[in-house]
Amino acid sequence: MCQSSVKAKVLLKNATQDLHLESEKAMSHLVRDDSFSQVIYHAILVSLYNLNSQVERDYIKFPTTKRLSIGREKLQWLRGDIHENGVIWSECNAREHDIYFDNEAQALGAMYVVEGSMFGGHHIAQMLKKHRWANTCRLRYFRNYESSRQQKWSEFTSELERYYKKDISSFTQLHLGAEKTFNHFTFLLKSI
Repeated sequence: MCQSSVKAKVLLKNATQDLHLESEKAMSHLVRDDSFSQVIYHAILVSLYNLNSQVERDYIKFPTTKRLSIGREKLQWLRGDIHENGVIWSECNAREHDIYFDNEAQALGAMYVVEGSMFGGHHIAQMLKKHRWANTCRLRYFRNYESSRQQKWSEFTSELERYYKKDISSFTQLHLGAEKTFNHFTFLLKSI
């Protein structure tokens, strides 16, 4: 099958399947563990804040991701969850920014990972609610788009397809951005 006839989201999904499973496994291991506590949840929030602040910083460098990021800012939800759960703000700025995107395609690949995690965030919220202490948490980040999850994902993937169809050679860079983001996210989770 000709690569240009395959959708970019399908190509990215297939190319990053192992990385996606690894990051999902790292998150599930933390959340499903019997010893999961608010301390671990705090560490997850800090890791997510660090990742999203780095990714969102690079989104604004490129026209497509800057435009797409409007109304998709994750830091507001994380700040709410962090404040509600008593995380010390200095912890959120403790790490150096160590993930960068060299071009718009890489930033769009990163956005594929982040928006995909938003699409599946409600599954994590359900896992979290199995822990009694989490029933008092609003879980803003994991509930994020609520009923507009499918719409937000469709809007994003439509734009991804337009970008890819304009230049199918951009796939290598889209993949690299997604790969960097998955690897960084998994590293942060495994560091907890």
